[in-house]
Amino acid sequence: MEIEYYYSIASPFAYLGSLRFQAIVKKYNLKVIEKPLDLVGKVFPETGGLPVPKRSIQRQNYRLLEIERFGKSLNIKINSKPNLSKKPNK
Repeated sequence: MEIEYYYSIASPFAYLGSLRFQAIVKKYNLKVIEKPLDLVGKVFPETGGLPVPKRSIQRQNYRLLEIERFGKSLNIKINSKPNLSKKPNK
């Protein structure tokens, strides 16, 4: 069987659900046809959506709450305030 997998690499929800998705793929021996989406460059402008930084602070806060809640339910630690000024180690 095949499954088309639509996702955005920028989505924390795609990240949080990835282990469960991989488990389903393995369990049912599925062939995955990846369909990455460009939310910010294509989908949002065509559908009236806004990138996170342009959303109201209330919506940003609620989104973060949802990410933390989803992470907690999956036992995945979420760093809600990453230090973006530091460069990653190579």
